Amino acid sequence: MSASRKCKVLVAGAAALAVLAGAAWTAAAQSGTTTSPGPKHERQQAGPQAGADQEMAQAQIRERIQERIRTAPNLTPGERATMQGNLEGCLKAGAAGPALQAVFPGEPKGKQLSTPMMLKLQERVRAAAQEGLPVEPVLAKVQEARTKGVPDATLERVCERMESHVREAQRIMTQARADGLKPASDPRRERQMVQELAQHMWRGTPPADVDQLRERARGRQRVCTMEDLVAASETATRLREEGVEARRAVRVTGEALQKGYGAEELRRLQFMMVYRHREGRPVAGLVDDFEHCLGAGMDAAHMYQYMMQHGWMGPGDVGGPGGSRPIDDQGHGPGQPGGGHGGHSPDGGSGGGTGSGGGNGTSGSR
Repeated sequence: MSASRKCKVLVAGAAALAVLAGAAWTAAAQSGTTTSPGPKHERQQAGPQAGADQEMAQAQIRERIQERIRTAPNLTPGERATMQGNLEGCLKAGAAGPALQAVFPGEPKGKQLSTPMMLKLQERVRAAAQEGLPVEPVLAKVQEARTKGVPDATLERVCERMESHVREAQRIMTQARADGLKPASDPRRERQMVQELAQHMWRGTPPADVDQLRERARGRQRVCTMEDLVAASETATRLREEGVEARRAVRVTGEALQKGYGAEELRRLQFMMVYRHREGRPVAGLVDDFEHCLGAGMDAAHMYQYMMQHGWMGPGDVGGPGGSRPIDDQGHGPGQPGGGHGGHSPDGGSGGGTGSGGGNGTSGSR
C-alpha cells in the first residue's frame, strides 16, 4: 500500500472512530441503557408539575381498572372485593404502570383470562411487588401472552419463569453491590438494570453465566460499575444468539470485563456484530479478532483501530444497515442481525427463525 493510501486509511479510521463514539452513546441513550434520572430528579428539573402528572396518571389507571372490576360480567361480590384489594395492594407497592391492566378484567386486546387465573396472577404480582421486585417484566409477558391467546396453564408457567429470572437478577445485583461494584446513582436505573438482566436470562443466558461475569468484574483494577456488568451480560447474550458457543461467549466477555472494558466498549462490540451481517462474514472471525485484541493488551482506542483495519466496521456504515441506530437492527429474524432472539413466544419458544444464533431461549438454564 502506498504512503498516500495509508494516510487516507488512517484519516478515515480516525473520523469513523469519532463518529462511532457519538453513535454508540446516542444508541445507548435512546435505548435506555444510560442512567435514567429517576422520579425525584425529574420533579426537581421539571418542577411540581412532573409529580402532579405522575399522580394523575396513576389515578387514571386506578379508575380505569376499578371501572372494569365493577362492570365485568360473571364476577361475584367476593371476587370483585378481592380484585379491588389486589389492585390497591399492587398500587401501594409501586406496581402502577399501564401494564398492570393486563391482570385485571376488560383488557381490550387478546384472550380474556378466566377469573381464577386473573386472581392468581394478581396475587402473584402483588406479592412480588410487596417484596420490592420489579414486576414490569412479568406484566409484559402477561400482556404478550394475552395478545397471542396463550392458554392459562402456559401463561402461569410463563409468569413463574419470568418471576424466577427477576429474583435471580435481583440477587446478582445485590451481590454485585456487596462485591464493590459501583451502583447507579439513580435507584430507578438500578431497578431497570434488574429487568434487563432478567430479560437476558429469559433469552437463554443462565444465572450461573451472569454470576461468572460478576466474579470477573470483581477482580479487575479499574472501578467496575453495575452498568458495565449489565452490558457484559447483554453482550454475552447477543454473542450466543449470533451462534458463538455459550462458554466462549461468556469467557471472552468476562475477559474483556476483567481487563477494564466498560459498557461503552462492550456495546460497540455489539455494533460490530450488526456490521458483520452487512458484510456477510462469520461471527467466529469477529470473536477471533476481538480475542486477539484482548490477548495483546490493547486498550479501547487501539482495539477499535485494529477491528476497523480488519473490516469489522467502516466509515460509511456507522448508521448500521437498515436503521437509524445500529442496535435497532438486532432481532429481525433469520438472516438479519440478532436473528437468534427475534420473535420469542411468551413461553420462551421462538416465534420466528433461530437465525445464526440457533438459540431459542426455551430454557433459562443448561
